[in-house]
Amino acid sequence: MQIYNGTGDYILSHIAAPTSTVLRSVMSARQYTVLTFAVLVLAPQVYTQNKELPDFLTVCKRHDPELNQCITSTVDELRPILRTGSEGFIPSLEPLNIREIVVTEGSGLRIVGKDVKAHGSSEFVLSNLSADMDKLDFEFDLDFPMMYIEAEYDINGRVLLIPIKGNGPLTGNFTDIKAHVRLVGELVDKDGSNFIKFTNLDIRMNVGHGKVKLENLFGGEKMLGDAVNAAINANFNQFLNELRHPIEKALGESLLEISNDCVKDFTLDQLSPL
Repeated sequence: MQIYNGTGDYILSHIAAPTSTVLRSVMSARQYTVLTFAVLVLAPQVYTQNKELPDFLTVCKRHDPELNQCITSTVDELRPILRTGSEGFIPSLEPLNIREIVVTEGSGLRIVGKDVKAHGSSEFVLSNLSADMDKLDFEFDLDFPMMYIEAEYDINGRVLLIPIKGNGPLTGNFTDIKAHVRLVGELVDKDGSNFIKFTNLDIRMNVGHGKVKLENLFGGEKMLGDAVNAAINANFNQFLNELRHPIEKALGESLLEISNDCVKDFTLDQLSPL
């Protein structure tokens, strides 16, 4: 199995993944995708109030009978730009930088990821898109073949009855990340103009394989930290299943806020012309 190492090369490893890094890989994947979709696809004219539309952006009309294919093709065409960015229009998304995500679970577990850098997020594949501009309802699938994560973590609680406590650097390799995303909005009248407000973002995710290293667990107790890392990596499916819902909830809340930030200053007609 090939795993991305964050330097442009791929390394071979047989792996299984833990939850605290899974949440960062999933976060980076989802955040990147919704940001790409909302800013570059749903609202390709966001940056055109005072500028001409750049040549590399294809505009998809609101009632285009081939809207789904138009959006999918636009995303594929933008891939080289997404890797490097375009000053004044599109930020560089390789790597994707994420400031913070917080996941809490009913048993008392708390996981915080900060300064997350996700390499490989631009390699996503968008499929099965269903876009309804009249209802502001967007549903799609995303596949991320490989991803390498660097972050600062803080974890405290129990997962699968294992007590885990620590903070420090975290790295992880992941493959076969899949997500089903639904983004729903409504129109809000402001001074006679319609603005989009997204009201719900729902994510269902799965990560196929991965390997993580959490440094400085238990204050640097190497033997105990190594044992916990080994246990996490050996029980990927169980870890993911136990934390799946709180991770998805945290991601959905974070991405909903990001999506609204993308469109809050622009009218519906600006974002999606007839």
